[in-house]
Amino acid sequence: MYHQFNIQFPQLDCNRLQGQQLQTYGNLATKTTNYLIRDWSYFLGLHEGRLRFHILPDYAYFITVQGTDMLWPHIDPDTTCALNFYIDPADATTSFYRELPGLTYHTQQDLAVPDHEHLVVKGSNDLSHFELLGSFTAEPYSAYLMRVDMWHSVSRPQGVRSMLSWRWNRADYDSVLNSIQVID
Repeated sequence: MYHQFNIQFPQLDCNRLQGQQLQTYGNLATKTTNYLIRDWSYFLGLHEGRLRFHILPDYAYFITVQGTDMLWPHIDPDTTCALNFYIDPADATTSFYRELPGLTYHTQQDLAVPDHEHLVVKGSNDLSHFELLGSFTAEPYSAYLMRVDMWHSVSRPQGVRSMLSWRWNRADYDSVLNSIQVID
């Protein structure tokens, strides 16, 4: 469900990473926002001599999470797993769940983004119908590969949570886990 990697990047220039806003989802009080990578040459240069993917990610984003509530349990759309490098984890905990019988959930689409009508987020604010399977609280400049095709939540961030996120939408978690090579 998740695995920590020891990835070392140099001082990051977030102004070169955070580009145009792509999509936003979440609840009324807390939102996740995905941004396109602004400077791909800079971004790809971060990998050199540090990180290699034998199964290439399908896409990568700069992501923020901010608000006054938790991101309730949800399943990311059209994505199996994500490698998140937390720049500022905002003292938030990511938790993973098993769905219990009787769960009712809602769906959310960001219809403001052309061609993204197929990206449907499943979510629920009914914690009584989940069994907690595990959780982690990321430190600044730490990295975790995690399954986002299973129910997961993020506790209320203390400020703006920011991260780089590599995403796979075709490969399964175990295959991706075995394909990531961190170079010391």
